[in-house]
Amino acid sequence: MSTVGKKERELLLMFLGQQIAKNTKVHVDKLQIDEIVDFLTHKSGEDMEERERICELLYDSGKLDRMMPKRILRLMVKTKFYRQEARINFKLECLIF
Repeated sequence: MSTVGKKERELLLMFLGQQIAKNTKVHVDKLQIDEIVDFLTHKSGEDMEERERICELLYDSGKLDRMMPKRILRLMVKTKFYRQEARINFKLECLIF
């Protein structure tokens, strides 16, 4: 049995994030979504623009609805995903008012 290297794991998580966002028939539990989002919002690493795009796809598809909005916002701010940060802030403001 071989182990998966770091780069292969990163590529796999990015691929899974895209597929989960694009395919309504793919259902995953909250723990799996959390793991993917934690990876995508990890500050160090390559492909930050692609990671932000995948987060955007997940957010738009409603797959992040099970996560706490403030946690999502904190992750987006930490990673400097400003497009998502602005959209989440707007959504939170609409919920408050």
